[in-house]
Amino acid sequence: MYALALTLLLLAPPHTGGAAWATVQVAWVHALTTTDPERVAVLHPAVSIGPAANGRLLFGRPYQGGEGIYVRVPPRHACTVPEVAWALGFLAREVRRQHPGGPDMVVSDISRCGGGRFPPHRTHQSGRDVDMRYFQLGIARGFYDYIFVGPWNFDVARVWVMVETIHAHDLAEVVYIDVAHQKALHAYATEQLGYTREALGPIISWPHARRRLASLVQHMPGHHNHLHIRFRAPLAVAGGRLFTVDTALEFLRALDLSRTGKFDHVVRRGETLAMIANTHDVRLRQLMSWNRLSKRSVLRPGDVVEVRKR
Repeated sequence: MYALALTLLLLAPPHTGGAAWATVQVAWVHALTTTDPERVAVLHPAVSIGPAANGRLLFGRPYQGGEGIYVRVPPRHACTVPEVAWALGFLAREVRRQHPGGPDMVVSDISRCGGGRFPPHRTHQSGRDVDMRYFQLGIARGFYDYIFVGPWNFDVARVWVMVETIHAHDLAEVVYIDVAHQKALHAYATEQLGYTREALGPIISWPHARRRLASLVQHMPGHHNHLHIRFRAPLAVAGGRLFTVDTALEFLRALDLSRTGKFDHVVRRGETLAMIANTHDVRLRQLMSWNRLSKRSVLRPGDVVEVRKR
């Protein structure tokens, strides 16, 4: 059934929508929530839903790393889809093929296993955004902390291999690298590898601009000590079109209820305790008791309210 739906999605126009498509999404989630949610969570392929800054990851699995890759965050902060896991392994192998030895590729935050808000990040919500430590000179294998990256320890050769491989195989939508490191990459590619400024235009924003949307590598504040890759994952994205963010939340709540008897509701702008109680068909007094709140309690967007089975 899923294979048929995914085939239709891959053949459909990328912006398929409208009332008919919304009906398909609702029917799909209804079918999943009326089946054993635990079984669905085990068998259903991972899907990436919506944009990086307002999306969801469903059925994601913690990324375990691999040969030459170290994951420095807890598994619950490194959930993703198989296409991203494969791409990370491919990049690590390519770096080691061209520059044997050296430190591991260090992976940091990706996404929570259910996606959604992941403070302090604005993005990282749909399983395709990956933070990574820059390759650095003078770092022994087995040292995984973040340290300040400057011209003296920025491993331009290894970072270049990663960037060029991503571009050559169209693995990512964007790579965020501080403009200071872009300058080093540009100088290395022109002076050591013979690239022209024109040939580098689709790859590196600098010197055209700090952040040039037509280029793969773009500047983003806060990325001096780590880079950020937003991978493409066409199968996971296609599967994600069977859901909306709201229907994904509906399934996650059903799964949490089956596992723990409760789920978390993230407060949206303008919501009150009474509105939340009415939405989930529970009594207001119960909701306040579960969360140790009163009628005078002030809710702010992003607050988490616990909802239990009645």
